Amino acid sequence: MLSLMLLIGESQSAEIAQSAEIEELYNVLKQMGMTSLKRNDVSEIYSRPRVMAYAQKLGLAPGFALDLCTADPNDGTPWDFDVPARRDKVLLRVQTEQPKLLIGSPMCTAFSLLQDLSKGKGNIEEKKRLLARATKHVHFCITLYWERFQNGRYFLHQHPDSATSWQRPAMIQLLMHPDVIRTEGHMCTYGMKFKDAKEEGVVMKPTGWATNSPYIAEQVSVLSSNRWRGTKHRHVHLISGRAKAAEVYPPALCTAILKGLRRQSIADGLMCPKDIGKSVVRNPTYQKI
Repeated sequence: MLSLMLLIGESQSAEIAQSAEIEELYNVLKQMGMTSLKRNDVSEIYSRPRVMAYAQKLGLAPGFALDLCTADPNDGTPWDFDVPARRDKVLLRVQTEQPKLLIGSPMCTAFSLLQDLSKGKGNIEEKKRLLARATKHVHFCITLYWERFQNGRYFLHQHPDSATSWQRPAMIQLLMHPDVIRTEGHMCTYGMKFKDAKEEGVVMKPTGWATNSPYIAEQVSVLSSNRWRGTKHRHVHLISGRAKAAEVYPPALCTAILKGLRRQSIADGLMCPKDIGKSVVRNPTYQKI
């Protein structure tokens, strides 16, 4: 009887200790703006909810979307990544939640072809400052991408295909990794449309992508039929303020990215078709494909 009481006492003590650990972890997560230990299939950085907004429709679990347009639930302030403490908090959140796919689309204006063509014009010092600031944000994304590598997960980076950011040393180092795929896709193939002085038409917007998922790369690499002997169509040019509005991904692109993620998860054995939408517990390690 005494042995049984001791055994019960030890069991209760273990449960109390475990509950205390869970409560402590919950408090840490709450301070980070997280209130639950949930599955995170796709999250976005430097973006309001775009791709993740469609995740549940494909049986995937949405994570977080962070940028100046979204507020930290912990203090109600925007996610300003110019602030080092904010960047540290995001890195910790990524490490804790472990999103299966992290999508990054940092500011790109300073790297645009138009900016490159206007060298020597305007305030040179101001241009240098803006370029240094934009480069810092690209480097932050790259830091998060390497973290994804180390944890056997995936990333998807997006910038204009002609952006000079692709030639930054840190980006070149990332692209040289044998598992990283650099590709191009055209937004017109995903239904991006705008109206100009003539009429509504599709927008080509050559978009550059980098990812360590071959299945996602395949989904974002569709080119305009104008590039080959296919059906010709008129493109609306991104001028007169249209470029800002084009930051919104067409639904077809969001769905395509998520389909690539789902196929990648199945290929990796992290998910099977019957498990789509269910929480499948795995301890993944990255494998070359």
